[in-house]
Amino acid sequence: MTPNRHDKLANANRSHYDASMSSPTTLPRPEATPAPVSAPPAAPPRWHSEQLLGPQGQAHIVHGDQVYRLSLTALGKLILTK
Repeated sequence: MTPNRHDKLANANRSHYDASMSSPTTLPRPEATPAPVSAPPAAPPRWHSEQLLGPQGQAHIVHGDQVYRLSLTALGKLILTK
């Protein structure tokens, strides 16, 4: 039995596929990118309560469209009220 056109084409495709699979292509590895070094988080601002409250023992704090009052209690504690 002689191979027909379909058989020849199938054999050619198989040969090409087998050849490409026998020698796998090695892709270059991407260079390792070092992780960015981030600075330590900045410390939040710090104030002494006397600086904020002044001689009256009160300060008004505006937050958005609200005004809050920071007060010193008779027992020396801080209270924040709306």
